[in-house]
Amino acid sequence: MRQLVQLLAKNGCVIRSDDRPYGLGLRQDAGGWFKIDDILGCPAALGWTPDTDRNKATAELLSLVAWCAGRTPAHIERTIEISIEVCLGGPRD
Repeated sequence: MRQLVQLLAKNGCVIRSDDRPYGLGLRQDAGGWFKIDDILGCPAALGWTPDTDRNKATAELLSLVAWCAGRTPAHIERTIEISIEVCLGGPRD
């Protein structure tokens, strides 16, 4: 979870350079959101290799976020929001 928070808060949108070697250069939309597929495409930054099946990989990521939302002493208390938007009428890739 700490690695996911690091990716989202610190290194995700930073463009890699000599000064910032940990930058991942992920695109954000106007609201500052990352695409789930882009996040899953950074296994080294996540600390695990997501499943090759897109649906299973998304479920792994959502499971991690849900698990870390618990307020027990063993969990890291962080707030990560997930937004799912579906546009009707177009082809699904």
